[in-house]
Amino acid sequence: MFSTRRLSHALSSCGFFLASRSETDARFVRANVQWRIFEQVYIGAGKPQGGKWGDVSGADVSIALTPGPFTSPKGMAEAICLSNWAPTESEEKAIAWERLVTGTALAKIDDLLGTHGDELLERTADARAAVERYLAILDRHLTVAQMIADLTDGATADELAEAHRLSRTTGFIGLPERHCYDLVSLLISRRATDIETSPTRFWGKDPYAVPELNWRCQLLASRLYPERGWELLDACPPPQP
Repeated sequence: MFSTRRLSHALSSCGFFLASRSETDARFVRANVQWRIFEQVYIGAGKPQGGKWGDVSGADVSIALTPGPFTSPKGMAEAICLSNWAPTESEEKAIAWERLVTGTALAKIDDLLGTHGDELLERTADARAAVERYLAILDRHLTVAQMIADLTDGATADELAEAHRLSRTTGFIGLPERHCYDLVSLLISRRATDIETSPTRFWGKDPYAVPELNWRCQLLASRLYPERGWELLDACPPPQP
């Protein structure tokens, strides 16, 4: 079985932090300030036929708009296999495999940036720009509950109904703080007039059928929660062109 401790020690020297872990997987993330995205290394244990969990392991790398595993859905991330299932049933084999993974991860990420980085940013440009405008509306010194109260004040019955519908979208479970999705839904329903080309552009739409809406919701929720990693980008202003 791979060792999260050993992997964390090796990857932390390259700027990665341990974002999440379980008995069978681990996810390491770092912020790419130049590209304004997040780079991830995912490690997973497998169970071969007749064996036990951890006898084989695999890994992939990805680039994503958010540091969370659920807030970067299809279209907001690009991934590539780093290692297919490899034997890790003994400590000797596990250590050799971990060295292979940590020794090749950065080059794979660079390859992924080179082949899909520009495409990812171009594809999500409208959503990212809209999110920045939505965030500028909010007083970020307030709590989520206070921001919800501010947006609720003066809202019409139709706006509140649309916000409720959107916030109850099946699949909005990426964050432990559910109120973030309530805030995002209310923000989009109430203030789209100031941000979008049409104030009712997304009304009645299913986020999982309309990527532009889903990307806005997930990116806003990730920023407002906020998921760990944003503080690394926020501390560094965007590079000048």
